[in-house]
Amino acid sequence: LFTIIGQFSRRGETAYIGEGYATMAAVCAATGYPSIAAFSAKNMAAVARIWANARPDLDIIICADDDQHLPENVGLKAAEAAALA
Repeated sequence: LFTIIGQFSRRGETAYIGEGYATMAAVCAATGYPSIAAFSAKNMAAVARIWANARPDLDIIICADDDQHLPENVGLKAAEAAALA
């Protein structure tokens, strides 16, 4: 489960993947590049894998939620896992 914010316009462009819709909408607005909201930390690696396999031409940037206020930094760990996917 994911949603695309913005539009893909060419091969080899940059795309961002992150957790929440609002965050990724802000990233899209700020950069002009399409963004993909995975909706949860647990889903980020799967979404990154799907996009890396479907569009190997993309330059994918993973956007981490830094949950340093939690006992376990779930957002950062999920982003690291997604980056390795």
